Amino acid sequence: MDTFTFLVSVVVLAFAVQFNETWLVLGVLGIMFLTLRSLSGILLLLLATGVLYAVKGPAFSDYFPFIVFGMVILALAIGIKTEPEPPAGGGLPPELMAGLGGMDPYGGGGGGFVGGMH
Repeated sequence: MDTFTFLVSVVVLAFAVQFNETWLVLGVLGIMFLTLRSLSGILLLLLATGVLYAVKGPAFSDYFPFIVFGMVILALAIGIKTEPEPPAGGGLPPELMAGLGGMDPYGGGGGGFVGGMH
């Protein structure tokens, strides 16, 4: 799930819920359901919409901006992923590494026959 797209959709949903624009909420949800490729993203978007409608009442009207910012921060925290480290050798398969002279930093590659100054 793209974090920026999710954040934009949550902010648009927050404005639509706050202004009682149900057609806009349904439109954003429909477009996001069609474009999201993960079930977790769809569930998270449904959860965000449920939270927005739950805090819409008069009891939470003073805290509405804080709840929206909290949801944005939560979305950022969920969207941050550590990138896996590339394998040793720069990510090249062993066949290509052998063709480039192996792991020898001087390009020896087979006893000095190919490349290198031995």
